[in-house]
Amino acid sequence: MSLSCYVIHSQFKQELKQEIGQLTLETPELIFSESLVSSIWAQDVFKDIKIVEIQSIKEAARILQAQAPIWHNLSQSHHRRSQLIQENLRSYKVKPLQFMEKREFKKIGVWGLLDQNQMFYSTDLTCPIPGGKIEFNEDKDTSPSRAYLKLWELFTVYGIHPNKDEVVIDMGSCPGGWSWVLSDLCKKVYSVDKAPLDPRISIISNIEFLKKDAIKLEPSEVTKVDWFFSDIICEPVRLLELIKKWDGFVDNFVCTVKFKGATDFEAIKKFQELNPNRILHLYNNKHEITFVKLKKS
Repeated sequence: MSLSCYVIHSQFKQELKQEIGQLTLETPELIFSESLVSSIWAQDVFKDIKIVEIQSIKEAARILQAQAPIWHNLSQSHHRRSQLIQENLRSYKVKPLQFMEKREFKKIGVWGLLDQNQMFYSTDLTCPIPGGKIEFNEDKDTSPSRAYLKLWELFTVYGIHPNKDEVVIDMGSCPGGWSWVLSDLCKKVYSVDKAPLDPRISIISNIEFLKKDAIKLEPSEVTKVDWFFSDIICEPVRLLELIKKWDGFVDNFVCTVKFKGATDFEAIKKFQELNPNRILHLYNNKHEITFVKLKKS
């Protein structure tokens, strides 16, 4: 039996369970299933899970050492026994990332105990950070909000970002956290909102602020842009219409799709019909998902 393991985000367990369907085993932090789905809501997915019986700490360590040089422990029970096993292994050191850090990710495995004599492990991880907990050394002085962490995660971990010679538009930009991040990477940022930018952001030389309703702005009102960014607070259907309006004028889209109340799975299907490169729930997302559509994948 081939199993996959999904790491649960504490706030979106029901979304993940609905996404996976048939479950084989569930713990407070993990879901095991024979189904391998392209998950939006899992923090990380471990493929080709092996579940083995162990009789001793040394036997468990030998099994793992034969599979990978570095291991991250996600035990679900018997934590003292897990600690003793991990002491015989080279551990993955969890530490905050720097923005746009080029960290070398060697072959890493994840493992854990389900009970005293039953161990699971995998060396096929979806997320470069085992367990999907993406945290940064934050800039708490410059950005006017923590929304910038969503872009930091997408750009640093997934390598999806604009380049120095490109022009971008940031829709619904107030107070300016996204425009601030983008200004450091791009030639020019059109920052669009009816409300003003934070003074710390408005003085950045390559940001041009347009005091307009982002929903009503027409592509003809700006010069050619390469990337469309949106963190607008609006209903998914309005964002969908906005993306369709700009499609053809812009090659690349990065947008957060926000949900008020229950998660709108029908809306997610409509965004999937636009053939995005990715739809994912970033670790730094709240009750929202990130939609990514690129001209070149």
